[in-house]
This record gives sequence, structure tokens and C-alpha cells, in this order.
Amino acid sequence: MEGWVHLADLAAGEQRWTEALSCTLEAARFAPTSARLMSNRGFFLERLGRLDDALAAYECATRLAPHDGEADLELALFLLMRGQGPDVVGPILAQAVRKTPELASDIENDPTLADLHELPLLRKALD
Repeated sequence: MEGWVHLADLAAGEQRWTEALSCTLEAARFAPTSARLMSNRGFFLERLGRLDDALAAYECATRLAPHDGEADLELALFLLMRGQGPDVVGPILAQAVRKTPELASDIENDPTLADLHELPLLRKALD
């Protein structure tokens, strides 16, 4: 599996998104429940403009990693970049922080999330 992940990383580094996606799909044959691979799949699909498929991959990653906030954070950032507002993104970010408290500093320091910091639900999670 690690060989496929490495090849996916190399392809992604050169913005060869189709190849990176293919390598990730091969790696997933060996680790079908890997949230990290599913998030990577979402990222590559996003770069290929396959946004519905990317959303499905990010959502699947959150289900595969129910105790890890990283997948929630990636889903929230995807939704935010696709125009979803605080009412959708805020609760997902708050959930990410509850699952993985060390993400709070990442969220607080991310300028793309500045408008969301004052949401009561997120503020409570960050404090």
C-alpha cells in the first residue's frame, strides 16, 4: 500500500491529479477503510473538478474516522470553499475541535476561517 501512496504523492506534487487519484484507488484496495486515503481521494477529485464525487469522498472520510477531527476539518474547508456559510461549516468545525482539540490552533490561525471564529458554537469549542 505504501508504494501506491508514495506514487500518489509524487504525482500530486507534479499536479498530475488523474494519476494521483488512480494510485490512491490502488492503495485503497489494501486499506479500504482508511480515512486518510479517502480524504486524499476527495482532494484529487476536487482538483479534477469532480466536486460531487469529492464531497462524497470527504463525507465518507468523516464516517471512517469518527474520532478524528482532521476529516471533519477537510470537509468543512471543502464546503467553505464551495460557498457554504457558517450555519453549515461552523458545526462541522466545532465537531472537529471536539474530536481533536489540537486542531483549535489551526482553525484559529487560518485566515479563511476568520469570519467563523465568532460563531457561538465554534467559539465554545475553541475556548
